[in-house]
Amino acid sequence: MKKGDLLFQINPIPFEVALAQAKAALAQAEATAKQAEMVTQRNVELFARKTISEQERDNAVLQSAAATANVDGQRAAVRQAQVNLDYASVKSPIDGIAGFARAQVGDLVRPTTGVLTTVTTVDPIKAYFTVPDQRYVAEHERNLEFELIPANGTNLPAQRPALCRGQ
Repeated sequence: MKKGDLLFQINPIPFEVALAQAKAALAQAEATAKQAEMVTQRNVELFARKTISEQERDNAVLQSAAATANVDGQRAAVRQAQVNLDYASVKSPIDGIAGFARAQVGDLVRPTTGVLTTVTTVDPIKAYFTVPDQRYVAEHERNLEFELIPANGTNLPAQRPALCRGQ
């Protein structure tokens, strides 16, 4: 697998619907805010000409402020709906090999489900092993080298370990 490859897909339809509803509510809130702003401008001008009362002007100003706050709330709802939709796709965070899937089609998945699978990086590979003291001392002067032979039988180039005790 490569970083970003799809590992699991949760049914996205309910999240897509919620996102569409949130976007529609945002559009409606923006229209209401625009209308409230226009009414406020009109009422401020009318109040300046002493055509309407101070209370009518204040009501228009407060309704405009409330409509603007509603737009902010609807923007947050759209963002939350988008985040939920994005979480419907579980993607590999790194390049590597995916392990066994612990969830199957039809399983109920939620935050408490736990690990769905693991992705193990294969470059670089870390190997931990022990070398007897006598062998290490005997080979230390000759630049101790190791050979790694994976399960498929291919030889990987021998390299001096990056970190050895006693060096």
